Amino acid sequence: MDDRALRLRYSQFRVLVKGKANAGKTTILQKVCNTTDQPKIYNSKGEKIDLSAVAPSRERMLLLPTVVSLYG
Repeated sequence: MDDRALRLRYSQFRVLVKGKANAGKTTILQKVCNTTDQPKIYNSKGEKIDLSAVAPSRERMLLLPTVVSLYG
């Protein structure tokens, strides 16, 4: 199945990417999705997180699982 058929069939998908700060997680997602858009980040309750409120990981004491979507 080519990428166009996949995009028509699935309007969005979920990906969990774990790694250290500045390891290139967002860059990998952007390359895979052929975009330069910043991902939308959701907490474990499905609530969207405001990126301006996210502190660098070294300043956070609690890490929560998140879901990233580049499609909406």
